[in-house]
Amino acid sequence: MERPCSRPPRVAHLVLVGIDPVNAVQLIRTFWTTRRGNLGVCPYVLNSAYVKYGRLLLSRKSEGTFFLLSPAPQHSRVTRGAAKRLADLQRCAALSHLSISARLILLVLALALPLNLVIVGVIWSLLGRANEVQRTSLLYAARSVAAGVDAELSKYVALAEALSRSPALLADNLDPFEAEVRRVLPAAGDAGVVVSHIDGQQLMNTFAQPGQPLPYRNPLAMMAQRRAFSTRSIVITDLLRGPVTQDLIANIEVPIFKGGQPFRGLAFIMRGREFLRLLSAHDIPRNWLAAIIDGEGRFIARVPQGNAQVGQYASQGWRATKHQTGLFEFPSLEGDPLITANAQPSMSSWTVGVAVKKAELRAAAWSTVRWAVMLGAGLSAASLLLAWRLARQKGQRPA
Repeated sequence: MERPCSRPPRVAHLVLVGIDPVNAVQLIRTFWTTRRGNLGVCPYVLNSAYVKYGRLLLSRKSEGTFFLLSPAPQHSRVTRGAAKRLADLQRCAALSHLSISARLILLVLALALPLNLVIVGVIWSLLGRANEVQRTSLLYAARSVAAGVDAELSKYVALAEALSRSPALLADNLDPFEAEVRRVLPAAGDAGVVVSHIDGQQLMNTFAQPGQPLPYRNPLAMMAQRRAFSTRSIVITDLLRGPVTQDLIANIEVPIFKGGQPFRGLAFIMRGREFLRLLSAHDIPRNWLAAIIDGEGRFIARVPQGNAQVGQYASQGWRATKHQTGLFEFPSLEGDPLITANAQPSMSSWTVGVAVKKAELRAAAWSTVRWAVMLGAGLSAASLLLAWRLARQKGQRPA
C-alpha cells in the first residue's frame, strides 16, 4: 500500500527517442513501476503524450507526465531541454532522502579524496626514488670495490714485473734473488714469490722452509704459466691450492725470456686474506654482503663470511650472472632473497658483488618516506574526523 504524500505532486520527464507508440506505452508502464519507489518523490500526475512528426498524440491518463520525443530534427531543441530536466530531476531525487549529516560527510569526502590521491601518488613516487637510490648505492659500492681490486692487483703486477727484470734472476743466481724478494714483500706474509723451471719444477718458494724439498707446480698453475709464455703477457689465475702452503691462492704469472726463449716462470702468490682486508677497508654497511669470486664462481673473500668459506662456490644465481654487470636478484647461500650489484675488475676474470637482502632494501626505502606516510594518514584522518564532528553538530542543532 502506497504511503500518503503531503508534498505537492512533481513531474517526471521520460525521453524515448525513435520509439513507436505501442512500445512507448509499455516502456511508460515499466518506468513507472520500477522507478517511482526509487526516485524519492511523490506519485506523478496527469497524462502522457507521444510526439511524432510534429503532431502531439495524447494517450490515456496515467500517474505521471511523460514526454516521448521522436528524433525528428525540428524537435531537437525540445529533446535536449526535456533530457536536461530529466537529469536534473534524477540528481535531486537521488539526494533528497539523505540527511544533512550524510550530505556534509559526502561533501568532506569529495574534498578529501583528491587530496588523498595526491598524497598516495607523492608517497609512491618518493618510495620509488628511495628504492632507486638504494640500488644506485649498491652499484656504486660494487664499482668502488672493483676499482680497489684493480689497484691491489696493479700494485702486485708492478712488483712482479720489477722482480722479473732482476739481474740476479736472469743470471739464475737464486740465493741473492730470494734475499732481494724478501726485502720487498709485504710484512704481513700473505704474499710470496715462486720461481720455476719451464717444465713446472719449483726452484724457489718464499713460503718454503729452509732445506724443504720443492715440488712441481699445481697443474692449474702450469696451465697459466704456459698461457703466459704463449701470449707473452701477464696472466692472473683463479683460485688454486698451493702444493707448499696447502692454502687456496691466486697467482700473477710473469713469463721470463732470455735470448728470446722461455727461461723461467715467476709467480707472485696472493692469499685470500689480502682481499678480505680490502673488502673490510671499504666500510660496507653491516646489513650488506660484499664478496669477490673468481672466474669459476668460487669465493676469494666475503664479508660477512656467514656460511661461506674461501674456495666455496657462490650461489647458483651469482654464478649465472658473474660475467654480467648490473643489478640482479637471486637467493643467497643462506636462502635469503638478494638484490646484487655486479662489477668486473678490468685486470682479471674475477667478479665483485655487493648485495642486500630484498626485505631490508624495502624496509630502508619505507623508512625514507615514513614521515610522508604519517603526514598523509594524519591528513586523511583529520578530514574524516572533521566531517563526523560537523555532521554531529548539525544533527544535534534544534529544528
